[in-house]
Amino acid sequence: MKYVVLLFPRASPSRLDEALRALGENMRIKRSGQFVPGTRSRAKALLKCIYGDKQWFDRKSAEKHTRKKYAGMYDQPVRFYVVKSSKGLKHVVRCKKRMRSIFGIGTSSVHINDYRSETRDLLKFLSKHRERSSGNPSET
Repeated sequence: MKYVVLLFPRASPSRLDEALRALGENMRIKRSGQFVPGTRSRAKALLKCIYGDKQWFDRKSAEKHTRKKYAGMYDQPVRFYVVKSSKGLKHVVRCKKRMRSIFGIGTSSVHINDYRSETRDLLKFLSKHRERSSGNPSET
């Protein structure tokens, strides 16, 4: 199954190589690119795409997650990787935990979607906002 891995601006670039090694050991990287929000509202739009269908995601949690994941760095890229894994969701969750431990800031660093519909929604979002992203996330 395909997944989208997102590395938020708070994920230290100095740990990127180590995190990508962990990712590459566990999944096959098919595509990569960047989404630079530029504004707080565009940053929140990505979070709405990720969490919008979750019952807990409301205006207050959107503000909280925007602060945690971006820390005001809206001009910094959210790096994304379209990956493939045939090992199942439990394996993906372990990989996500490993990558988060590398960055040392928990959920503020890495997001990997859980379901096929989320992959589709994220790829659609990233493709729609391609004027601020590199790579072509829809070519998978």
